[in-house]
Amino acid sequence: GTTMSAWGAANGGPLSSGDVDAVIARLRSWSRAPRAALDERPLAGDVSAGSMIYSTRCASCHGTVGVNGTNLHIGNHDLLASASNGFLRYAIARGRPGTAMAAYQSAIGSEGVENVVALLRSWGSAPAPPPMRPPPVSPLPLGPVPLNPHGPAAEGFTPRPGTTPADKVKAELDRGARMAILDARAPQDYVNEHIAGAVSVPFYDPSRYFPNLPKDAWLVCYCACPHAESGQLATKLLGAGFTKVTVLDEGLGVWRSRKYPTRTGPTP
Repeated sequence: GTTMSAWGAANGGPLSSGDVDAVIARLRSWSRAPRAALDERPLAGDVSAGSMIYSTRCASCHGTVGVNGTNLHIGNHDLLASASNGFLRYAIARGRPGTAMAAYQSAIGSEGVENVVALLRSWGSAPAPPPMRPPPVSPLPLGPVPLNPHGPAAEGFTPRPGTTPADKVKAELDRGARMAILDARAPQDYVNEHIAGAVSVPFYDPSRYFPNLPKDAWLVCYCACPHAESGQLATKLLGAGFTKVTVLDEGLGVWRSRKYPTRTGPTP
């Protein structure tokens, strides 16, 4: 439910367990302060009291059950399975600097923090939602390109390093214009949801697809962040001699919010 891809090989991504460990080591090297001392004592909060606090202070950002809000999905079973009570206590009490998460220690007190953690734990003990689709084989085979192979040339796209608005891309699709839409994210993200008609071309390993991509039609790259992965893919396409390359400006989230068509599964 976020822009964070599944990068591990077991989930269709490109990283081995050793690669993941190396990334974590790199992140740890940025720390300039001692690691926080977490309070890992047994949980003693009250779920009902925590629910009252949550509904008035937390639901507006995190959603009514922690998975349908605009900010971090704190009811996500994977998060609750990996985050300790001490981490949850610390995050609620002291906030998360650099994010919208405020510190609540002074507002609800230690007892209130404990009650909210108890509520979160009750969500984690509930039956998990149906599992995601099995990880796809990575990489996915390239689907048919371009879209509308006998249609007119797409018009009004801004070449890279510029971007093209979602409304313009959708209008050209509706016009039947000839183009290809390239999903730059990891294959698992593509399987979970992608723009209808898009093909999977992961930004970190796109060269295998280059021989089968058209050089006489516009290539629209997109991701969810909304420019980081798609921008890298576009740069690599330009370096390989493609000239009609643009990036979908707002990314998949805005495309979805405007109710433009998306699909799930491994095919366009």
